[in-house]
Amino acid sequence: MRKFIEHIDVGYSLYVTERLRTFISNPDLGFRTSGSTAEKEAAEFILQEYTKIGLSNCRKEKVTVDTFEFKKGELQFEEAKGTNVKVNLAAFQTNCHAENEPIEIIYVNKGTETDYDGIEAENKYLLIDIDMMNDWWVNWPLCQAREKKAKGIIVSNVAGYCSYAEDCLGTQDIYGPADTPAFSISVSDANRLKKAIAQNGGNLKAILNADSTVENNGFSYCVIGEIPGKTDEVIYLIGHYDAYFRAFDDNTAGIGCVLGIVKAFVESGYKPNRTLRVICHGAEEWGVENSKYDWARGAWVLTQNHPEWCENGFALVNIDSSTINSTASKVQIRTCYEMASAIEEFGKTIEGKAHEIETNTPIWTWTESIMYNYLGIPTIESFYKDVNFWGSYHSTYDLKEVNSYTDEEYRSSHIIYGSYLQIFDEIGVRPFDYTVTFEKFAESLRDYPLDNRYQLVSETEKALEAAQNLKDYDVSKLKEDEVRIFNKKISYLFRYMTKKLYGINWAEEFDFAHIRYMNNVNNLKSVLSALESGEMFSAVKDKLAEIDLTYYMYYFDKETCDFLREQIIGENVTETWATGLVETETNLWDIVRSLMKKEKQGVMDLKEETEAIREKLKEQEILLNAKADRIILSLAEAKNIMEALI
Repeated sequence: MRKFIEHIDVGYSLYVTERLRTFISNPDLGFRTSGSTAEKEAAEFILQEYTKIGLSNCRKEKVTVDTFEFKKGELQFEEAKGTNVKVNLAAFQTNCHAENEPIEIIYVNKGTETDYDGIEAENKYLLIDIDMMNDWWVNWPLCQAREKKAKGIIVSNVAGYCSYAEDCLGTQDIYGPADTPAFSISVSDANRLKKAIAQNGGNLKAILNADSTVENNGFSYCVIGEIPGKTDEVIYLIGHYDAYFRAFDDNTAGIGCVLGIVKAFVESGYKPNRTLRVICHGAEEWGVENSKYDWARGAWVLTQNHPEWCENGFALVNIDSSTINSTASKVQIRTCYEMASAIEEFGKTIEGKAHEIETNTPIWTWTESIMYNYLGIPTIESFYKDVNFWGSYHSTYDLKEVNSYTDEEYRSSHIIYGSYLQIFDEIGVRPFDYTVTFEKFAESLRDYPLDNRYQLVSETEKALEAAQNLKDYDVSKLKEDEVRIFNKKISYLFRYMTKKLYGINWAEEFDFAHIRYMNNVNNLKSVLSALESGEMFSAVKDKLAEIDLTYYMYYFDKETCDFLREQIIGENVTETWATGLVETETNLWDIVRSLMKKEKQGVMDLKEETEAIREKLKEQEILLNAKADRIILSLAEAKNIMEALI
């Protein structure tokens, strides 16, 4: 390990970072996005670097994605004093080709349903204030504007993401269709635009120049190289090289770190036991139109193309930003429940790191890691504690200085993630502790509301006992060929449990599959109790808001809610990594709107709504019961698999 550390060359990693930042579609703002010319040029550069630093089996693998290329976004308007103003816009993944196109702009506050009262929005561009961190993603006001037949939207990130400074310009993935143009504008430019709109009677004429293109069924590249090992097992080192703006932290410096690590391995003469497979993914930030799950498309297609990777994949390190910021209090590695304690213990042995290491569980769904987990390959992922980089995330302020870059911190990231790769290579068996999983599962049942709780608890206790026996099993007595067989079996266990015991909710949070249904039941019980006690809508609003899509029903019309629901559970939903993970939605539209109307009118009789809530509760109890029955079977099978391992 020390020899590897001696060969770390941060200067080389910075060279990679700076070269990648030259591959851009928009000369003013950057952008190296899914399937764009800039992304493909970057892929070729990475491939050449792989060869230069001595990787083997180097190749670009084509993956089918929807592509997005943003070349230009510019708005011109005149202020009251006659000053002609020209400002840059950033684009979301939508189609817009405008050359000196005359447009009309109106301001519609947050772009909610009530913000259109008395407003004629058809064929106009709508200026909208947005806080994508605390309110809603851009697809909600976009689809509301689409229902109002607006020409397009321009959003100002007034808080949350991309709000580092008033002149900050930012964008995200869109979760929506490409047929309604969507742009972002800085707060400072938006304030000037709002003033001009107001001074012009609420409707301002402007000139738009834009070149933003989405094309379906194009392609991106995943760039693959290897350091061959002595066995057929594989350890993965990955990162994504597509980017919004010039993206110093997310994830250009991450790719620099990836290449810097493998260069140090090669130059130090490191000969791994397991093959080290390096993958730089394209199309991570976005890669499929009109889907809520539009990110990590490149990795999803790649893993779908290689189901055989589940057989020999041992572990994976994903470097996705968070490698450079010296103001962090700790490194906070994201991982699964099963590996958290081992990752922290391993971290204590790593010398030369700038920060102590802790873990954050369970895994996120926001990166490629989840695809590999579903293959049965456990992952760790770079992150920090106590660094608020969200204000500069995906913005013009994702810069070296804003992210408090130091060579020492960047070098530390090379040391940490390179050391984990070597640790994974040197241990015989994956450092899983399934007792943690079943202890967490038992904790999740404390508020379980149905009669089959006893059976769930009983099966969890049996699985926990089997997990303890597995933990106590002395793997050191296994011979070399027996270790590989054991690893294959435990990989199957990990894959089985990931698929059978976990799910996601409507906020893309990954956790045990029963939790969403359980929370729905408990919240509906609280709402029912409050309504039966004579409480009004304001008393139950927060509980209702936690149920699936209900929060958005307070703000957006039925057509918008229905459209975005169909992205997830509709008959024609696009297949993604999340297909089937969200199976149902508790549609409370009629109840919520009736409660809102009666509260506004001061009507106290809520018997009809109370009865409707009672029926929804019954439905959710049936769904929870059915989900629990399947989980009970899965717990029993997990126990059997663990017992068979020893």
